[in-house]
This record gives sequence, C-alpha cells and structure tokens, in this order.
Amino acid sequence: MTLFEARQQYFIDSDLPAGGGYDLKWVPLKLGGIQLYIYNSHARRRAVPYHDLHHVLTGYDASAVGEGEIGAWELAAGTDPHWFATLINLPAVLIGLCLSPRRVFDAFIRGRRSRSLYREPITEALLSSEVAQVQARLGLIGKNERALFSDYLTFAELCIIAVSLVLVPVLCIVWLVN
Repeated sequence: MTLFEARQQYFIDSDLPAGGGYDLKWVPLKLGGIQLYIYNSHARRRAVPYHDLHHVLTGYDASAVGEGEIGAWELAAGTDPHWFATLINLPAVLIGLCLSPRRVFDAFIRGRRSRSLYREPITEALLSSEVAQVQARLGLIGKNERALFSDYLTFAELCIIAVSLVLVPVLCIVWLVN
C-alpha cells in the first residue's frame, strides 16, 4: 500500500474529514463526547499533514492514548522546524501519560531510535512510496531496543516540560478565576 492510500484509509478509520480537513478554516475535533472546532492556522496546516503521515507510519491510532504515543514519538524523533507540532504534542503526551504511561514511554523510546518526516517536503514521490519502504528509511522497522539511562532522563525532562507548559497555565487561570 502506498503512503497516500494508507493516509486515506487513516482518515476514514479515524473519522476525519475528507482529505484530513487540511483546507477547512475550522477543523472538527471530538474531545470525549463533545464536538469542538479548532482554528486551522497556517502553522497547523503545515504541521498536521506530517503528523497524519506519522500516524500511518507508526501505527498509532487517533485515540487519546494513540495521540499520546504519536506525540511522544514525534517529540523524540524530531519536530523541527515545525514549532506547532511541539505545541500540539505536549498536551497529547500529558493525556497519554495519564491513560497509559508505558505505551507513551515505549513510543518515546521508539522515536529516539528513528526519525520523523518533518524536515522533508511532502512530495508526490513520498506519497507514492510504499509504507514499508518509508518505515524502513525512517528506522521504524526492526527490533525494540532497551531504554538507556539517558532515555529515562530525557523522558523525565519531557514530562516536566509537558506538565509545566500545560498544567501550570491552567492552574494559574483557575487560581485567578477563584
């Protein structure tokens, strides 16, 4: 299956708008049973196509835990030069940690051993590539390696950053409102 075909199937399986909703001004987002809409900014439109391809390549689904996994994987594999990817991944990691810390940690380790597509252009050649070929090129196929002490330290740092950048502002707002 090509990457394009697999991404189309991912959109269907994840109940996403046709074409991923990349051209929409406001993108629907289900959070629990609540339907929300988020503004589809330029930065989001640049980062999300990569994010979706990464879902396909890693096999992480669009559930809350899957978003935590893909967030941890992307942060470990590299999100440069897409700052928006870092922004959306930090809260996803935090939610994933609450729901399934082991799966999020394993995804982080996998990301440390592979690389992302963020530094490449999304071209017809890339989209027409077989999924397995791109997975192999990015280091996504192979044996699972044990985590090193440096991996644990880096993961702890990521967790501290996620808590600081996500929970601290929320707590400040709650404190100001009360």
